[in-house]
Amino acid sequence: MSEKIPGEKFHGNSAGISVPLWENKNSIRYAKANALAVRSMETDRKLVFYNQLKTQYEKASALQKRVSDYRIALGILNSSALLEKSFSMGEISISEYLLEISIYYDSISRLLETERELHKEVAGMMIYSY
Repeated sequence: MSEKIPGEKFHGNSAGISVPLWENKNSIRYAKANALAVRSMETDRKLVFYNQLKTQYEKASALQKRVSDYRIALGILNSSALLEKSFSMGEISISEYLLEISIYYDSISRLLETERELHKEVAGMMIYSY
């Protein structure tokens, strides 16, 4: 190494060392923040899972109640034999008979659709049981 000043010349050897004092300055803070973020994400995922399962359960419960109500109503209102008897005796016309039967079969169709939705929800909840 040399230093040049007008009129004087200095020559010599120089040695240096680099001490990395601030190289890993925030690594502990970063690790703590990262651990906190991972715990927060885990808590969030558990909460999302719980709310999803709770929503499915509430929907399945409502569908189960609706199915049982449909079954009770259809059991009480099953008048297909009376409709057939009324039609054969001539008390109602064919259009009235067909209208009443179509209403009855539409109700049965709604019951079956509701049961299908119920079974889909139950199957969706059964995924988590294994």
